[in-house]
Amino acid sequence: MKKQVFIVAIVLFFTASNILSQTNVNVGVAVSRNYTGCGTATDLGYYYVHSEVKKRYDLYREVKREAANRYGGSVTEAELNYNGENYLIIIGCSAITSGGCRKYNYGVGFGFCYSEALENAKKNLKESGQYTESSLPYEIIVSEEF
Repeated sequence: MKKQVFIVAIVLFFTASNILSQTNVNVGVAVSRNYTGCGTATDLGYYYVHSEVKKRYDLYREVKREAANRYGGSVTEAELNYNGENYLIIIGCSAITSGGCRKYNYGVGFGFCYSEALENAKKNLKESGQYTESSLPYEIIVSEEF
């Protein structure tokens, strides 16, 4: 009986140690955007930060404020990771609109693995109407694991 209790205690200790050693990192990304004379949006720049101690809302406000301060722009959109997603991918693509304007846009994606984060970044770009996989090649701007 003592041996069984000892084994259970060791298993609980290592399980608790493993859980406590995993940190939950909050990541925030903001993209500053301007509208062109052609009526489309072009992204001016992005800003991201990660923190184990900052609250999510504070991080959200910080990235929006910092991106707006650095790049200006009429709109600044922000994204936060959820539920411990620890991969961040930011992709970018350049295009010429039907009106002849050049634009550049970012897609932001979070995920539990690289491929999931990349797919989410592509979806983010598609949702803004700026990207179709067959017509616009993208470049990976940021690829980071936290």
